[in-house]
Amino acid sequence: MEKYLPILRSCPFFMGLNDTEILSILHCVNAVKVSKASRSYIFKAGDSTEVMGLVLAGSTLIIQEDLWGHRNILSKCNAGDFFGEPYAATPGTILNISVVAEEDCDILFLNINRLLTSCPTACDHHQKLIRNLVCVLANKIL
Repeated sequence: MEKYLPILRSCPFFMGLNDTEILSILHCVNAVKVSKASRSYIFKAGDSTEVMGLVLAGSTLIIQEDLWGHRNILSKCNAGDFFGEPYAATPGTILNISVVAEEDCDILFLNINRLLTSCPTACDHHQKLIRNLVCVLANKIL
């Protein structure tokens, strides 16, 4: 994960955290890095999710598809961008969008329930992370 620290440091989600705190949080919340091939689905409309994604390398497209298979591109996520936070933060919500790898990419999945639950040590950096998550979600709806 050290390889991706420059990207993680630039994310509003990790604002105010140093490298050691970022790595500690990722371990604490069991963050999972996955690689996706170009044009593969990361999230699919009709599913639900408990994780949000952070693009570490490559790019993704947030799309809506109609019954005839036409795609409307709603946004593009590059390295350092998050996706899926509102859906992950609302348990049971069905995705009305899909997320597709525009090119080969590395994604970090963060379980929202683990993020919102303080770790047993109730560390200060976990509290900062929760505040940052609230700000990120608030900015999505503004």
